Amino acid sequence: MLLARAYSAYRPSCPDSTSARAGSALTAAAAALTLMTTSGFAAPAAPTDPSGYWSTKDDESIIRIGPCTPPAGTTATPSTPLVYCGMIVWLKEPLEKGVPKVDNLNTDPAKRGRAIIGMEVFSEFVADGDHWKGKAYNSDDGKTWDVTLKVQPDKVNGDKAEITGCLVWPLCQSETFTKVQTVPGGDPTLAGNAPPHGTPAKAAPPPPPHH
Repeated sequence: MLLARAYSAYRPSCPDSTSARAGSALTAAAAALTLMTTSGFAAPAAPTDPSGYWSTKDDESIIRIGPCTPPAGTTATPSTPLVYCGMIVWLKEPLEKGVPKVDNLNTDPAKRGRAIIGMEVFSEFVADGDHWKGKAYNSDDGKTWDVTLKVQPDKVNGDKAEITGCLVWPLCQSETFTKVQTVPGGDPTLAGNAPPHGTPAKAAPPPPPHH
């Protein structure tokens, strides 16, 4: 529109056919530019809420993703951006040498005894265009990755989530998660649920002898 007005202000008083054709071309270019500005550069759609249970590659584990608990002493408000975290709630192989797996490769020695089940592995996830970006801790190597997560809704086969992580670009890896509705044996991180899958429950005491 601005280009069209600029041309009108400076065009000759008696345009010939050549200048008329130029004016038409300029008007068309201005219209195309307006279309690009209003549609081609529109803000991307907000990312899909990632809340729920997600099964990782080869069903090795299940991660529960949801809004992070606000830090102690702070109060969330309607204007506070949503931040998501995720913790491991199930492992296909929860035991190592007969005991629950722990975070023994953590670079912080003080954390090497913490249990893998119940451990936060996703943190600081905030909206960034049509996806989420944040941090992911990998207990297999003790490293923290910068990652992006994009949910791909699929009502037929189940929602998918594409996870791409980079230690340092271009050293990046991608993995696809699948959304699941339940956790085998229940989510042990929620009060009242069963112990982690594969972790033996305490045996009930024997009944008293009959006299």
